[in-house]
Amino acid sequence: MISSSGDIENLEERFEALKNQENSTSCCSNYLTLQNHTHSFKGPSEFLSNHGDTNIDATLLSKSILSVDDVLRVQICEWCYQVIDHLNFDREIVYVTLNYLDRYLSCSKVNKKTFQLAAMTSLYLAIKLYSPIKLPMSSMIGLSQHKFCLNQMVDMENDILGKLSWRVHPPTPIYFVSFFFQLLPAGCCSLALQLEVMELSRFLTELSVTDSFFISKRQSAIGLAALLNSMNYFSLPSSVIQIFMNNVWNVAKIECDSSDVDHCRSSLHKTYVQGGHYNNHSTTKVNFPISNHIRLDSPVGVDQFHSQESIIVNKRNTDLNQEYCNFEKEYTRQSRTKRSRN
Repeated sequence: MISSSGDIENLEERFEALKNQENSTSCCSNYLTLQNHTHSFKGPSEFLSNHGDTNIDATLLSKSILSVDDVLRVQICEWCYQVIDHLNFDREIVYVTLNYLDRYLSCSKVNKKTFQLAAMTSLYLAIKLYSPIKLPMSSMIGLSQHKFCLNQMVDMENDILGKLSWRVHPPTPIYFVSFFFQLLPAGCCSLALQLEVMELSRFLTELSVTDSFFISKRQSAIGLAALLNSMNYFSLPSSVIQIFMNNVWNVAKIECDSSDVDHCRSSLHKTYVQGGHYNNHSTTKVNFPISNHIRLDSPVGVDQFHSQESIIVNKRNTDLNQEYCNFEKEYTRQSRTKRSRN
């Protein structure tokens, strides 16, 4: 909340810096080819199953070019959320992962194996840069049942970094939300309602990761759209929303009613309604559980999450290696059970 002219000046500088950073790591054009896709990855083991030579080779790539579509991208997103949720890492890491992958794929031709390797490496790179707990590359290779080797992953990491020009710190939509949130008029609503609006905004930004529509959208537009929709769902007074919109223009120089923001709002609302989260009969028009520990609604259909307290922040890498091993073994067991039934 703005409380002084000094706060306004500081926010103006921060927004200017964020927009410059956004421009340098801008979202790519939507590269996806929309078509029916029959691939179905049940988990990390099947997702990274063996399909021959995995070397990044120009001749091989020219013979087997992958047409990535919405379904395949959603499956990648689901896999990333499952890994991150299992380890209780910040879900913001998944946005960064898909940002790397989308930008890489927009300027790279890949076959299926290279695509899988790029997705796994993007997740590894995002964890390495955005998580206080670091994972060795060998842990990620373990998820592939060692179908990839260390050198291949190192080569892919270097290739991704090169294609991204080492611009690997995009401001995420939820990061923009946290700054936009400070532009709400002071005393506009109770603290409890503020927390609910903020948490729902976070959830909407997570929904945006799964939708290829947002590949070409700015992080600031996604974050602003999420916050505006949340304010509307919780029926904040129109006068409060208008003051907020004026503050956004005066401080951040961003139009809340621009076509870009409007399109993001519309797409977010559509995804939110289709997911069954919007309740027209609720007093606040929202049926959304608020919790810092357990999120019952998930954009990827995962119904249970471990509490933050279930993992020690300073856990050693050796312990995390065991976590990955257990995770990978369980997926392998489930995969074999399903195949035996078939």
